[in-house]
Amino acid sequence: MNKTGRILVLDDEDPWRDEISSVLDRAGFEVESAGSTETAEQMLTKSFYHLAILDISMVPDNIYDDQGLVLLGRLAEVNSRDAMQVIVLSNYGTPEQMRTAFRDHNVADFQSKTSFTKDPAAFVSRVQETFRNKVRINLDLNIQWEGIRDTSEFVTKLRLYGIPIKRDPELCERTAAELDDLFCRLFFNAKSLLLKPLIPGQSGSSVLRATPFYESGAGQPVLVKFGELEKIDAEYRNYKEYVQAYIGGGRRTDVIAIRHTAHLAGVIYSLLGTASTHLDSFNAFFSRSEIANIRDVLQNLVHETCAPWYANPGHLQLIDLSAEYLRQLGSTKENLQSALSKGLKSVQGTHHLHFEGLSTERAFTNPLLLATERHFSKSTYECITHGDFNGDNVLVDTAGFSWLIDFECTGVGHILRDIAEMDTVVRFHFLAPEVANLEERLSMEEMLCSVKRFSEVNALTSAFKTENKGLLKAYETVVYLRTLAQKLVAQNPSDDIGEYYVALFYYSVNAIRFYGWPSIQRQHALLSASLLADQLHQA
Repeated sequence: MNKTGRILVLDDEDPWRDEISSVLDRAGFEVESAGSTETAEQMLTKSFYHLAILDISMVPDNIYDDQGLVLLGRLAEVNSRDAMQVIVLSNYGTPEQMRTAFRDHNVADFQSKTSFTKDPAAFVSRVQETFRNKVRINLDLNIQWEGIRDTSEFVTKLRLYGIPIKRDPELCERTAAELDDLFCRLFFNAKSLLLKPLIPGQSGSSVLRATPFYESGAGQPVLVKFGELEKIDAEYRNYKEYVQAYIGGGRRTDVIAIRHTAHLAGVIYSLLGTASTHLDSFNAFFSRSEIANIRDVLQNLVHETCAPWYANPGHLQLIDLSAEYLRQLGSTKENLQSALSKGLKSVQGTHHLHFEGLSTERAFTNPLLLATERHFSKSTYECITHGDFNGDNVLVDTAGFSWLIDFECTGVGHILRDIAEMDTVVRFHFLAPEVANLEERLSMEEMLCSVKRFSEVNALTSAFKTENKGLLKAYETVVYLRTLAQKLVAQNPSDDIGEYYVALFYYSVNAIRFYGWPSIQRQHALLSASLLADQLHQA
């Protein structure tokens, strides 16, 4: 893909617009122009630029007109200022306007049209200097992919702002060009770059392994997380506030850089202390590992990787867990009812549910009736939590040590939040459709819901009998997770496992909204939520 410096020229006068564009075009830049701020804003929503050259006054001979400055303010509002540098080129402009441009809008340079007319070559040199020192982009970066042809093929597998990119050829082309541009910014000191997809983007983000190559040789492989601009910015803010000062020791996730384009952003993660360059998601690790190895990784994850978070739970307090989980998961009465009616035709009933996948005519409590109408408050603790403990956000190296990525949801919350989410991920997502039928899943859930106190969890270890090795692996993993949860709240004198059941209940209910999951996994989640609803109702 041909990568060229992209420039937007904004000037209300045709002769100036044409002359500036012509000079920059001859210098090798790709130039587009606009005669009004409205046109420029429309162009910015459909394309991206490295540099904008703006006239302050968009009304001829009016020294006080400031439409160019207005556009600068709008660029800041849509977060384009960091992605696109600005040179003001004008014969007008009061000293106050110039001060405002530099102070409030981080303008890279301020040039007069008179000087441009006298020496266009000098102006081009200033533009080239701006690219080197301000834009900080290596447009000559040689980008290669491992396993796929190029960036255009890769982006067809992504969703961006809720849209499957492959359905929109124009969006696909723009995203591929902009993603290449993002790599050129993130690795502006490299000569070439080898990329390997690790985790596909399911919510507007994706993770790659990147190996940069320099004049002196290959650099250390790193992880690149990229996606929707707002999501990556939120992740970086949470990293700075909740992760950087807390997750330490010999193995930690470090952010090396963050860069933006017009619609995308990316961060470079370095996993310090890793035993090798080979990393698996916990999802992949779980599928190929024995229970003993899985326990070791979970032990390390909770008691080493996340220990600085969980070791500071504060004081025992009364917390409305229902309100917390409904807010965090974005669950509402409307979207839960909609999820029940979509893709779960084998489940019938309103107040009580019947599952066609079960041989029994047994009726189950409809958990959705409790999810948004009852509030469960428990005496427990809060601390910093990761907030998205799924199998793709926990990475495991060959020595069994774990690292975290994706801090978009990280913040203060219920101390058992992370473990409860991993518990539901193991039972519903890791337990593949072909591994266990609905009857087997129900029998596991009934055993797991049979205790009322944390001190009784250990009794579950050998209580479940099955010849199904995949089901037993999931069961034993979940029981071990619950022993880890017990230790986190061991100082709570109540010994009530109810707070954990509340967390599981809301994660289970929310899982029926995962339309990409096979029906049996969503039915499993609904069954679990029903059993938990009964437990909570009786408490």
